[in-house]
Amino acid sequence: MRNRMGANRRRKIAEKHNAVRRKAGRAGRTAGVAALCCVAALSLVSALGFAGVKTAQRARLFQPRAVREVRVAGVRRLDSRQVAAAAGLALNVPVSAADMRAAAEKLAKEPWIETVKISRRLSGAVRISVSERKPVALVNLGSVRLMDRHGFLMTPESAADLALPLFSGLRDTLEDGMRRISRADLARVARFRAALHGAGGEWTKRLSQADFSQPGTVRVIMGPGRAVVRFNESDVGSRLAHLSLLLETVKKEYEPEPRTIDLCYGSVAYVQR
Repeated sequence: MRNRMGANRRRKIAEKHNAVRRKAGRAGRTAGVAALCCVAALSLVSALGFAGVKTAQRARLFQPRAVREVRVAGVRRLDSRQVAAAAGLALNVPVSAADMRAAAEKLAKEPWIETVKISRRLSGAVRISVSERKPVALVNLGSVRLMDRHGFLMTPESAADLALPLFSGLRDTLEDGMRRISRADLARVARFRAALHGAGGEWTKRLSQADFSQPGTVRVIMGPGRAVVRFNESDVGSRLAHLSLLLETVKKEYEPEPRTIDLCYGSVAYVQR
């Protein structure tokens, strides 16, 4: 009987030990999960804190600053200070509040400015990049003006400007508040200049004056001579080759140099002394 009761007791004791181990295991797992939760929470708090610091740094970095200076690039004839003043960008106002489009529109109305681009920096610097118009000829419109390839008119500013060929007989107009040669007359000038260029660069260099007052024809003076040569606008290029030979003949056989050469009659040239 003692042996049987001893076996039962050992079984009960073993059951108690197993129960204690199971309880300890559950407690350990619970503690592990709690520890992992604490670590995750600490990591999340750290990440949120780091993100907060970065956000604050970015906020300080991108905080709008005041316009501290206006820089101008690309000017040769114009004065950079006058360009900056014409843009109308006030200093010490937030960069984000500066109206760059309005400033560009103001500068686009300046006769000498062909293109303009304005950029801003968070440091407070504003950069104005311009390209100036390049005159190709003088135009007599009662007063002498410079003309660029688009027909826009500017005031001569140096002696070098007066060395350009002089065009007359053209009409001007106002377009967006700016003076320019009418589109119809500008097309005539463009075809004439293209014919000169196509016949050889020497003709472009020799051109002294061109008169477009008569529809369909153009009268020119080719330096260094003083003869007035009349062309049909439709065949300037082909007649320039004839003119080259004619000038050589005239130079040898005519003294003094003829006053007019008319090339408007097919292959015939009328020369007047």
